Amino acid sequence: MSSGRVLGVDACRGGWIGIVLDGGEPQPYVAPTIRELAERAAADGPLQVVAIDIPIGLADAGRRRADQLAREALGRRWPSLFITPVRESVHAGDFPAALAANRRLAGEGISRQAFALRAKILDVDDWLRGISPPPARVVEAHPELSFAELAGAPLAVRKSTWAGAEVRRGLLAQAGITLAGDLGP
Repeated sequence: MSSGRVLGVDACRGGWIGIVLDGGEPQPYVAPTIRELAERAAADGPLQVVAIDIPIGLADAGRRRADQLAREALGRRWPSLFITPVRESVHAGDFPAALAANRRLAGEGISRQAFALRAKILDVDDWLRGISPPPARVVEAHPELSFAELAGAPLAVRKSTWAGAEVRRGLLAQAGITLAGDLGP
């Protein structure tokens, strides 16, 4: 295996799903925690980068600069990126408490989608705080930003449409990433 193995990660209902790219066939992995996912992928060869579609690094107050810059870069596709709640909001036990904490500490509310991802945000936060050194370079990645970079501009079509899926597949193919129609269970 080459030393350039990249694990792309996203949250899913059962925990986490990841795809390793290393120049060969994309290899899928599924695990209930981010730690287990990274360990499973690393067991098949060293990872160079773990790119996660979840906020990394929580602010104690205000908006994260990364969220502001990403929304600006996305143009009219900005709604695909939610603003990350502040740390106290992520630790809140229910949505009303999280909403109140975010309004107090960041001057704005949070979406239910952002609150619903709190367990995933905390899973990554806890994992990164508990490992030294990390198994690879760990970065936050946003798919729409990645596709905008590949295309040279934000995409005009949503990912949930047939045209949007085809545009994204085409961009991946141009980058040398060819996905099989079936990645297995």
